[in-house]
Amino acid sequence: MNDRLAIVKGSNAGEAIANRLNITESFCQQLNEPLHAEKLLKFSLNKAGVDARHFNQRAIRVRANGRRAKEFFGDSLFSHIMGNINFRINLLKDTMEMGLPQVTSKK
Repeated sequence: MNDRLAIVKGSNAGEAIANRLNITESFCQQLNEPLHAEKLLKFSLNKAGVDARHFNQRAIRVRANGRRAKEFFGDSLFSHIMGNINFRINLLKDTMEMGLPQVTSKK
């Protein structure tokens, strides 16, 4: 479940997504936990009787400054490590292409 991207069918699903902030208090009270974006979305869709399904797509968030955000999608450790390596390679390429100072890791 992702709170930034949804492909929906029908106004019921669209309304559940658009109006989910209206049920935040009910969410926190019923689940007895703090607000969490993806859980709130799932709660809202369930409450509206929407059949939510997953599809296997991955995305990278790009910040306003052009930097890519690191993502971990809960895949295997190997996939995570390879994704991290690819992320760093692409970040280095982007940095070189843009003529920006190179970013170094803080240890």
